[in-house]
Amino acid sequence: MKWLWLWSALLLGVAAGVPSADDAQARPALGVNGTRARSAPSFAPVVDLPPAWRTSNWGGGSCVHASTVHLLHWQGQHELAAWWREAYSGGEYASRLHARLAAAGLRYAYTVDGDEAFLEWALRTRRGAGITYFPNHAVNLVHLDAERAGLLDNNRVEQIVWIPRAEFLARWKAYGGWAWTLVYDPPPPVPYLNISSL
Repeated sequence: MKWLWLWSALLLGVAAGVPSADDAQARPALGVNGTRARSAPSFAPVVDLPPAWRTSNWGGGSCVHASTVHLLHWQGQHELAAWWREAYSGGEYASRLHARLAAAGLRYAYTVDGDEAFLEWALRTRRGAGITYFPNHAVNLVHLDAERAGLLDNNRVEQIVWIPRAEFLARWKAYGGWAWTLVYDPPPPVPYLNISSL
């Protein structure tokens, strides 16, 4: 099937004329499930949660729960995400969230001591993490590389907040160094397409 697709793409390229690099950048290519395929290099986050799965803070301060719902959606646990949103609201802290995750029978992992290796693992495995960040607030860490961190804030779900890595880590530790994630399977990455090489 893969070869059939490649052969069809080559025939279409010959019939229509192979687009130049400028043409490829001018129009977005569609990737998996109609999402935009990104041309490398890109600063798109590792955890690229679709807008339909992003949920704003609710009930007077449910940032930890909103971050947990994001993680559940990203890792394919949509029914659990809907249940979690209905079951919990209001403020939350580490030991009670961990107890609630365990009581629900969810697989999870966490750190409460600012362990950078935990964050690196959570992003390397494409799971992302909920983290304490900003005063009395929790968000999702959706990207972490050698230069920057990307945050999805449930108070402004339409954008990713980019912060230099060293500044992010220092502030995260100052805000308590708590991070958690669910341990299920995230979706595969959106492929990078190089149209000019077809």
